[in-house]
Amino acid sequence: MDDVAGKTGGKIIGRDHTFLPGRVHKMRFSADKPSLPYFEMPIVDSCNLNCKGCLFAYNQEETAGPIALAEIKFDLKQMADRFADVAWIRFLGGEPLMHPDLAEILSYARMLYPTTILDICTNGLLIPSIDEAVLEAIKAHHISLHISGYQPTYQLLDRIDARLKAAGIEYHILRRDEFYKFYTLEPDNDPVQSHAACPSCACWELYHGRIMKCSAVLAFEKMNRQFGTKYQVIKNEDWFDIYDESLKTSELYEKCLNPSQMCRYCNLKRKETFPWACGQKEKLSDYILE
Repeated sequence: MDDVAGKTGGKIIGRDHTFLPGRVHKMRFSADKPSLPYFEMPIVDSCNLNCKGCLFAYNQEETAGPIALAEIKFDLKQMADRFADVAWIRFLGGEPLMHPDLAEILSYARMLYPTTILDICTNGLLIPSIDEAVLEAIKAHHISLHISGYQPTYQLLDRIDARLKAAGIEYHILRRDEFYKFYTLEPDNDPVQSHAACPSCACWELYHGRIMKCSAVLAFEKMNRQFGTKYQVIKNEDWFDIYDESLKTSELYEKCLNPSQMCRYCNLKRKETFPWACGQKEKLSDYILE
């Protein structure tokens, strides 16, 4: 099965900036505003797992918790105002099922985006005990449920399956036995080559009023705080303020499609694969190529 998150090779748009068949539904277009194929929205800065080499480096958060409901609503509304249509939105974490207002987030998102594919990416561990109101919102608003199948998840799979079947909710699960790393400490890689090889080149992140080219922005900022690394993350190059009225949406969209200076820190040709692991003390070497 393909990883519907696009994180293990399943790209959403091709190199010619057209949508790949079968990846997104038909979209509305406007002469006034661009349409966006996809963005991800982390809604919780904490997780109930501590995965080695977490793609978002959420195990590096010193102060973590749910992002405020009001902020999430503002950001979703601003994206709806900026773009004519969005084909696919995914809610992530950390662990998104940990957000206390998840049912209201889903209801509001569906109101703003009535035809958009809305998807929750979760490790599934909370599903057996989650509040019934969340499951009702998932079903009522036609939310897709994508479960990352880590080892602890598979140990609960019978309970997860029983709870979701009882609620009448379909789900997809992808077994994740391996992670990989491809960051370098120095910006000595060809950004065009890195961007061309990147499975996440169209996995734009919406986070605290910023749209980011990929999750590396979050990871680099957290590693700078935790390990004292010197990654450069530059406004209007690697991330953009969605409330900046001087920034045209068409300009934002075009820049997000193309390589930026941040791509110099990635070397996909040398990427290293390692077995999934959890619960150990994090090291910089969990993220950085030797």
